[in-house]
Amino acid sequence: MNLRWKSERTTLLHVLLVVCIAVLLSPRLSLAHGGGTPRLTDVPAGPYRLFAWTQPEPLRVGEIHLTIGVTTSGGELAQPVTDATVKIHFIPPDNTHEPIERSATLGGVGAVYYEADASLPTAGSWRFIVNVQGLAGAGEVEFSEELLPKRTVNWTLLSAGTG
Repeated sequence: MNLRWKSERTTLLHVLLVVCIAVLLSPRLSLAHGGGTPRLTDVPAGPYRLFAWTQPEPLRVGEIHLTIGVTTSGGELAQPVTDATVKIHFIPPDNTHEPIERSATLGGVGAVYYEADASLPTAGSWRFIVNVQGLAGAGEVEFSEELLPKRTVNWTLLSAGTG
């Protein structure tokens, strides 16, 4: 009876280990579209008001997702702007790499948010410059965020759990 229980427990641990490794090695699974950590909230940018969210939290070297909301500057009557051109410039710390530029696109049919993905190669304080151009004019806003080093998998600790 004890031998059977030990075998079932070992099998279960192996299955859990495989699932954990798959999740850890698949950062795109955790980058759901839209939402995230607020970085800009109702910030003026020319004739527009901008909102920005990033994923994952905390930001790390590798893939990141940026969601941008653009509204008119109409106070209580602000409306989403869905016909603008939105570009994001990712400026690395201390000019260690070339800046990265991405065009953000609407999230899909009926979407009111623009989205962009980028792979950022180094840790440090990155500047994010969001540029919006549309029928009402142009605007730009900037924010900075610290990117942590890439997450690593502690294989020794994981293998110790299956023994």
